[in-house]
Amino acid sequence: LFLMYTNDMKETVEDCTIHQFADDTQLYKCYSKTEADRACLSINDALANIYNYSCKHGLKINPSKTKLIHFGNVTDSDLNIFVNGVRIEPSETVKSLGLIIDNKLRFHEYVNATLQKCYMALRNIYHAKSFLCFGLRKQISELLVLSHLNYADVIYGPCQDMNTSARIQ
Repeated sequence: LFLMYTNDMKETVEDCTIHQFADDTQLYKCYSKTEADRACLSINDALANIYNYSCKHGLKINPSKTKLIHFGNVTDSDLNIFVNGVRIEPSETVKSLGLIIDNKLRFHEYVNATLQKCYMALRNIYHAKSFLCFGLRKQISELLVLSHLNYADVIYGPCQDMNTSARIQ
C-alpha cells in the first residue's frame, strides 16, 4: 500500500538521482566544486518537490530525521539545504540499510560496531562451548559472526587500512 503512494515520487525530481527502499528515500547529486551553488538549488528544488508530493499524498516528511552528507572538498558551511524551510545540517555519518557511511568513506564507525557485535557473539559461543559440539559451534559462528562481516563487505572492504583489516580477520 505504501508503495502505491510513493511509486511516482521519482517523476517529481529533476537533475538529481532518487533511490527508494521501503519507506526510505535518498536523493543524490554529483557536482564539481564550481557547480556547488547550482547543485544546492537543484537539491533544494528536488526536496521541495518531494515534500509537496508527500503532502499531496498524505505522507509526512520529518526534517529532524532528514540527513545530509557531503563527499568532497566543498565546506559544509557552503551547503544550504532545506526541507520545508528547515535547514538540514551536514552530518559526518549517515546510516543506509544498516551500513554506516562516513563522509571520508573510511567506514570506521561501521566496522567498529560490526566487530563489537561479532566479539559479543564469539564470547557467548565460547561460554556455551561445553554444551555444543564443534559442528554446531561452527554453524552458530557462521550465522552470528560471519553474517555480520559479510554484509556489505564489498562496499567497506576495499576502503580499509591494514590495521582495520587485521582486526576483521
